[in-house]
Amino acid sequence: MSFKYRLRTFFFLLTVLPLFAAGYAVQEVFRDNRTSRVDSGLASSLSAAVAFYRDRRDFTVKLIDGLAADTTIRDGIQKRSWPVVVDTLSSHVTDQFQAAFLEPDGTVHGTPPTPPAFVARRTVYDAAGVSLGTLVSGFSLDRGVAGRLSDSEYRVGVLTGSSVLTQDGTHHAQIPASPDGRPVDARLGADDVRLLARPLADAADATALVALYPGATLQADIASVRRSVAIAIAIVLAAILILSEMLVRSFTGQLGAFSRRAREVGGGAFAGQLEVHGSDEFARFATAFNDMAHELELRIGELEAERRRVSEAVARFGQALESSHDVPALLQIVMESAMGAVGARGGRVMIVDEQSGQLVEHRRIGTASGLGESVLPSLVVAGVGVEGLAVQAGQPTFANDPVPVLSVPLQTTQSVIGLLTLVDPVHRAFETDDGATLQALASQGAVAIENARMHRLITKQASTDGLTGLANHREFQDQLRREVERAQRFALPLALILLDVDNFRQVNSSFGHLSGDAVLRAVSATLRASVRDIDVAARYGGEEFAIILPGTTAEGAGRLAERIRVAIAERPAPSVGDRPVNVTASFGVAAFPAHGTTQVELIAASDRALYRAKDLGKNRVALADEVAPRLGDGRS
Repeated sequence: MSFKYRLRTFFFLLTVLPLFAAGYAVQEVFRDNRTSRVDSGLASSLSAAVAFYRDRRDFTVKLIDGLAADTTIRDGIQKRSWPVVVDTLSSHVTDQFQAAFLEPDGTVHGTPPTPPAFVARRTVYDAAGVSLGTLVSGFSLDRGVAGRLSDSEYRVGVLTGSSVLTQDGTHHAQIPASPDGRPVDARLGADDVRLLARPLADAADATALVALYPGATLQADIASVRRSVAIAIAIVLAAILILSEMLVRSFTGQLGAFSRRAREVGGGAFAGQLEVHGSDEFARFATAFNDMAHELELRIGELEAERRRVSEAVARFGQALESSHDVPALLQIVMESAMGAVGARGGRVMIVDEQSGQLVEHRRIGTASGLGESVLPSLVVAGVGVEGLAVQAGQPTFANDPVPVLSVPLQTTQSVIGLLTLVDPVHRAFETDDGATLQALASQGAVAIENARMHRLITKQASTDGLTGLANHREFQDQLRREVERAQRFALPLALILLDVDNFRQVNSSFGHLSGDAVLRAVSATLRASVRDIDVAARYGGEEFAIILPGTTAEGAGRLAERIRVAIAERPAPSVGDRPVNVTASFGVAAFPAHGTTQVELIAASDRALYRAKDLGKNRVALADEVAPRLGDGRS
């Protein structure tokens, strides 16, 4: 059997069988739903009939009590004035209710209700307590009542024995038992009906009230739905057959196109083998694809791929030389260039940490991201593992278990500064030539990385104070200039704090200059711990320090200065002779634009505030104001 016919059979089984099952379920659900609606209508009609019956029954009881209490009727009965009694009874009743007096001998005066009916009775006694007879009143459950309680859909009748009285006559009924009082399917004369009964315990000759629904109407509704479902199934089935045929033709047509296209692109860059099973369209496609792969294998050589990889590697290294001062960008380019040169899909680069002396991973890309500690450990130990062996030997090292790995040290003429590791080669395993190529690239990359690190170190030294590690005076001025320009351009708040260590000359004279240096380092450590990443803490000169606070108001700067003042006063600085040195500091705070709108004005305002803090007793914070600056230093 061809693939086309198997596909058609699959579509048929997949759609037609569930479709028939769904159609059957739909009609069953409708049948149950329609029957439930009819049962609800029967219950509603029967409830209305029972309520009607109870209203009339209650009225009849009130009526008989009123007749029994009527003095005219009692006097007429005692005097045996039967015309008076009958006339009086007639005046109290209507055409829907009947009333009569029954003498003990059975003589009837008036019109008693005709069974089936509800009848209320009251016995009449004379003064001596002797019964004179019985007053009766009630209403008949006749065809008129049945018609009044029925509507266009549901009929109401009275069940008497095995007969049901409805508005159109009396019918013989075959009603199955319903212990739970639910509707049942019954036979009424020659017709099938859906019937719900409610027993009547207080009606003469009447067994129950019943509500009826024509069985023929119910079955006609169900049959109509079945026809609709059958039509819908036929339409959907036809659509499915047409759609499945279109899909089958589309699939087989595409397979034919694939086969033709495979032969056309036989000269493209493709590889691999497809398994061939049978002789259908997929098999022909697989055969054509394998033919194409064979042609490609004859026409495409490894030299072209190698040339392309080397060319890309050279281009990337050209970019690396241009970006030699940007270490992160340099590492990325070195990684990508090395991967391209040897055809690796992933790798990582580690650099020796200048403080700990350990290799620290800086970049991991490609398929290396999914490798765990067993292949690429976070801690590389010399002589352990493929990377440790590369560090120890100082040359390329290979491994193939559990995955192919090639590791090369990044080393200059002085030392090993890092490690370059590649994994997952395109050609399933790294070759000796790959190690040589990678070592040549790694050597150039190591020189570029070392140059970038030296450039960064020199740049940092040019802007950092050697004793405290804070920004030096030059860097402070550059940073303040940039922040003032930004505050002017965007109308942003900016604050400046100047602080001076109190009595620093006495520290030098009492404890020595080495202790003075320790005090300055302790103060700088307090400043670093107190400011944000965006703030700039600097050594202004001597024992003076400065803090630039972007986005900060004078009030915020004042609160920060107070916290730093307390921290310096509470933290003794170690001295050379292990004797702690307690120092304090005075602070001057100014803000843009309240105290100055230029770099010079802000520094001058902060300096004046610092003078005032010194004059007021030191170890305090002063905010800049409009007071004219004083001549002389006043600081010690």
